[in-house]
Amino acid sequence: MLLASITIAQTVTIGNQVWMSQNLDISNFRNGDPIPQVKTAEEWMKAGANKQPAWCYYENDSTTWSKCGKLYNWHAVNDPRGLAPIGWHIPSIDEWQILISKIGNNAAYKMKNKVGWPDYFDPFDIAMNHPKQGNGNNIIGFNTLYCGSRNGQNGFAGFNILMTWWSATEKSDKIDFLEWSYKPICVLTISDDNKTLFLQNEPDSGCSIRCLKD
Repeated sequence: MLLASITIAQTVTIGNQVWMSQNLDISNFRNGDPIPQVKTAEEWMKAGANKQPAWCYYENDSTTWSKCGKLYNWHAVNDPRGLAPIGWHIPSIDEWQILISKIGNNAAYKMKNKVGWPDYFDPFDIAMNHPKQGNGNNIIGFNTLYCGSRNGQNGFAGFNILMTWWSATEKSDKIDFLEWSYKPICVLTISDDNKTLFLQNEPDSGCSIRCLKD
């Protein structure tokens, strides 16, 4: 039996797109089956090696990181049972690019929260005497936090530096891919220095998810 569509209290409309304005934080697939939570490095790496879905909190700390939602591996994103709630889907790279284009100049700054991001230094400021404001103005209400990610070897990284979301796109001609040993997946990353980066990622990584209305 399919789960009923969950109530999404917070959304933001940008152009013709309606987005969730918070990261996904669910523990079940669309059909009701549980998504396994992993709490140890061994469990995370085993799930990746076996191409099994998994989720965790950053540093396995729900107290601190529940505000960020869950980090999911690609095998959860790509599971045929459906990770996005009914009426929603995980956006493609093209849909992410439509969003960034619609926001326009300084998209990352407009997407980031007004508080919480640390100041950063221009890489050309050798003396590091002039820190720049890391927070955004969140003028579009996207509420982008600094939630980091998890790699396939279990390491957590990016706290206070990055926000990384999965896309539903496995490969795009618009992104310059390296010939790596795994099949690359496209992600969107917002960095502390107000950059929007379309990158490739390994399927065993843990990234956040934003859903787009069907």
